[in-house]
Amino acid sequence: LVMRIRAQRMGRTAPASLALALALALLGSLADGFKPAIVGRTIPSPSIRRPTGTEPASRLTLAAARSSTDAEPLPSLNPTNPIELAMRVTRDIISPVFLSIDPSTKEVVRGLGGVPGKHQAVVMAGNHQMFGLDGVTIVEEFIREREQLVKALVYPVLLEEESPLAPLPYPLPGTPEMLKRFGALPAGGMNMLRLLKKGSSVLIFPGGAREVFKRKNEAYTLQWPRTPELVRLAASVNATIVPFAAVGGDEFFSDPVLDTDDLLGLPFIGSWLQERTGKLPSLVKGDSFVPPIVVPRPEGPRRHYFLFLEPIDTTDLDPKDVRGCNEVYSQLRTAVEDGLTYLQEARESDPNEAAVPRVAVERVTGRQQPSFDFDSASRRMVKSSWVPRPEDEVCVLVADDMPPLCVESQKRWD
Repeated sequence: LVMRIRAQRMGRTAPASLALALALALLGSLADGFKPAIVGRTIPSPSIRRPTGTEPASRLTLAAARSSTDAEPLPSLNPTNPIELAMRVTRDIISPVFLSIDPSTKEVVRGLGGVPGKHQAVVMAGNHQMFGLDGVTIVEEFIREREQLVKALVYPVLLEEESPLAPLPYPLPGTPEMLKRFGALPAGGMNMLRLLKKGSSVLIFPGGAREVFKRKNEAYTLQWPRTPELVRLAASVNATIVPFAAVGGDEFFSDPVLDTDDLLGLPFIGSWLQERTGKLPSLVKGDSFVPPIVVPRPEGPRRHYFLFLEPIDTTDLDPKDVRGCNEVYSQLRTAVEDGLTYLQEARESDPNEAAVPRVAVERVTGRQQPSFDFDSASRRMVKSSWVPRPEDEVCVLVADDMPPLCVESQKRWD
């Protein structure tokens, strides 16, 4: 049996108002795209090197295949259209903080130094947040800090020229061009394998549109597929899996006034939305491409925090080993949930977490304000020791060559 905890965690609110900035951010945050840099960092990220001689031979060969002569050029971070300009304003407001795990000390450090290096097959997998601001921020930060282009796999509709919701303005005009300029590809196993075989780092959100368009009271809960296909794909090319957790995005706006299910249940409007979106590809159960109706939070958006956790090595994992793949998938989910708990607790000690006056200070100084220090927020991650509960999902291994049979209680869907 494999039992997975689906905990619901809510954060506190910031004590200030940011009406003008929210109006600008409302435009920029509705696109699941990529944006340019804004403010500099006051705290330099550590330089953490992966110990030499520890990488599997398969990965060394894969890395060698991508020499400096055939490396893909980095896209410019200068805005090229109005949506990217709006994203620049959004970055000012959220002032993202990036953390990772030092591979030698196993402690939390500032910056992306703990993430495995360039030119090796890496799958970065974590929780998605409302309206996809996290994908925007992660890709941009890797370019700024590491001069590395991480390839994001996005919901295919976001790359199409015409939105299925037209004439409604979602995604916003310019979104497909922006995504393509930064190398985004449609989410799917073939694209993921093709990138990994080239030695690329791939950014994926297993919860997809289901987590981007959360229902009411679902902040920071994982809505992932039951089967561990991403683990099997990673293991087939000996890729390293890097879990990550992110908070702040689910509190950029208020909790949905009308969520996806509410809108689909409305007379006339629900039928129109179902007609437009009912035939779109479904990657996760319940991932209807219907954005909820939200309003700005009176306190302003919360600061964003990202934590890249300890890598998971798949070198010795047989992709045909169903039991082993399920164990790694459970390990991945648990790591993300632990990261969510850590970040929500640590941000309570951030003196600059509130948007006001942080945004004004950063505008004037041109420098990012520091976040919490490690005297008040532990450097070492706390592992969860969960106890199975009746409402947990239960997966039973039926046969070695078949996916597990998973059952959830009715409470899960109430």
